[in-house]
Amino acid sequence: MLDQRKLLKGIAIFLACYMIAALTWWTYSLLKYSQRDYQLSVEILDLESELLLKKVQMQFQIDSVADDTLFVKVNQMQWNNIDRSIHDFISKETQKFEVFSAYNPQLQILKIHCKIKNKLLGSINEKLEAKTRAWLGEGITIGILTLLVIGAMYIYIDRIIQFNQQKSNFLLAVTHELKTPIAATKLAIQTLVRNKNKETQERVLAISDQNMDRLSKLMERILLATQFESTLPIANKEWISVSKVVEMSLSYTQLTSDQVQNIVISKTHDFEIFCDPELLKTAFANLLSNGIKYCEKDSEALKIESFIQNGHYYTVFSDQGFGISPTERQRIFQKFYRIGNEKTRSRQGSGLGLYLVKSILQLHNANILVTNNNPKGSKFSIIYDSKQCKKI
Repeated sequence: MLDQRKLLKGIAIFLACYMIAALTWWTYSLLKYSQRDYQLSVEILDLESELLLKKVQMQFQIDSVADDTLFVKVNQMQWNNIDRSIHDFISKETQKFEVFSAYNPQLQILKIHCKIKNKLLGSINEKLEAKTRAWLGEGITIGILTLLVIGAMYIYIDRIIQFNQQKSNFLLAVTHELKTPIAATKLAIQTLVRNKNKETQERVLAISDQNMDRLSKLMERILLATQFESTLPIANKEWISVSKVVEMSLSYTQLTSDQVQNIVISKTHDFEIFCDPELLKTAFANLLSNGIKYCEKDSEALKIESFIQNGHYYTVFSDQGFGISPTERQRIFQKFYRIGNEKTRSRQGSGLGLYLVKSILQLHNANILVTNNNPKGSKFSIIYDSKQCKKI
């Protein structure tokens, strides 16, 4: 699965680079085309200017032409008439040019200069700038949309791969969880058949009962998770003290005597909550088992405390385990998700426990917050709906 994610990432990067390169080349080509179109328009105007000057030269007695300028040798009495005639002729031929004239009385030379109108050149420049902005805007917009689509597809497919990986891990974990109690029960039955000693039989039956109970609880978690996935289970709510639910969860978890001694329960601020005791017991039991399961050997006690602060009602589970990084704190409540850490992966689990905790608490309008515990470990703080709680 890890190789699939790497392959997906490589494909996404390749597609993004390819599309950016293609869009860049496409935008560059359009800009070059716009620039060439502008140059062509200016060249056409220059050709029209040359053609116009040739027409004037053929119509009037022009002595010379140089750089869009006409030179006419005329006396001082006639230059006004000739100048007006040339102006009128040019005005009839085209409206694209401005005509400037100057007379030198000493040389008796009339100089007439044709120039493209500034307004026309400005219009051509504006069209070029508008096209440039349009092509750039279109290229950038399409580029951003393309990257967003590639990014969305990458996230979507990556989540599918992650979910499949989590399901695969879940199946492996459940297979192991099923195999262990079944194998232990089978061994117990074989022992009972061979050994008729009553004391041995009682001990073996007790072990078998524990394994069957473990198997039953796994089935309960799977069925409850399936219920939350399809339709929410109906909560049979009643008023019950939080300390009572904690006691129920301790009994349900079936802890060893050493584990029980390692749990500290604070009863200084007990209160009642309107809840489904069985569902809340399941949530507490999952937090309890996780707190014990992921603690290091010879670690300090797991602490459970309930209290009221600023009108809010809390139950906090504080462990001395490995801790949970901030990036993992939201993901741990996802279905089938387990932290990718070798220390935690060596522990048994199905990836359903914290998903059920979150789902059960949401059914009771409660929230759960994960923070660091000092000096190490994590704190799981349950914040209840104040309207469904009351002081004792």
